[in-house]
Amino acid sequence: MNCTNCGYRLPAGAAYCPTCAFAAPARPTPPPVPQQPEDAGEPTSDQARERQAHHGASRGGSAEQFDWSGFPSFVATRQGRARTAKVLTALACLAAVGVFLVLQASEATRNRHLQENAGRVEAARVCLEALHAGEQAFLSGRDALTAFAAAVESGTPPTEQEATQARESVVSAQRPAQPGLTGCATDTVAPPECAQMAATLTDASARQEKQAGTLVEVAAAVRDQDEGKLREHLTALARQQEEMNTLSQRFDLTRCAQIAGQRG
Repeated sequence: MNCTNCGYRLPAGAAYCPTCAFAAPARPTPPPVPQQPEDAGEPTSDQARERQAHHGASRGGSAEQFDWSGFPSFVATRQGRARTAKVLTALACLAAVGVFLVLQASEATRNRHLQENAGRVEAARVCLEALHAGEQAFLSGRDALTAFAAAVESGTPPTEQEATQARESVVSAQRPAQPGLTGCATDTVAPPECAQMAATLTDASARQEKQAGTLVEVAAAVRDQDEGKLREHLTALARQQEEMNTLSQRFDLTRCAQIAGQRG
């Protein structure tokens, strides 16, 4: 800085010129820094874009987002049409695979049902043969025991030998049918209509054998002339005869025969 009076170069920090003692000129002050007002109003569009770019970068994301408004124009281009065709082809393939899997599952279910139905029909046929054999054995024994019961009521009971032979006849007639009836009653594949009838016939056979044993006891009481035992056994014999008549009315093989007649 020079003296404004004589032009002498003033040393740094001098207040007066050392040559002419003229006061040194005042040093210029820097202009004040403008302060941002508290209420700056709405930011400008440039400021908004800068803030958006800053916030997007601070979140680790992009400040720009995909603009879907240009998608129709992209599809209209050759590259867009090619990519769209690939996407549609892929979707069509996925749909075809889904339909194929559904059809395969339906076919497997249908085959399983056919196999189950065939096994059910075959089990019904086997049961029906056992039911016919058991029913014939029961009816044959019932007729013989009914005749002996009528003879007892008429006052001419059978001898002990005749009653024993009748019981053995009933048991021997029922014995061949028992395995088939037991197998049908416990078969998990057999239809319930057949299994229930097999259980009913098995119960009827056991009751019939017990009735034949009571007939033998009646003949023994007659032989021993034991009036008390005779009355007791006659009462039991009459009750058992009523049970046999009731059970025989429950024999109905129609439903089982219908199932056995179906095609597997």
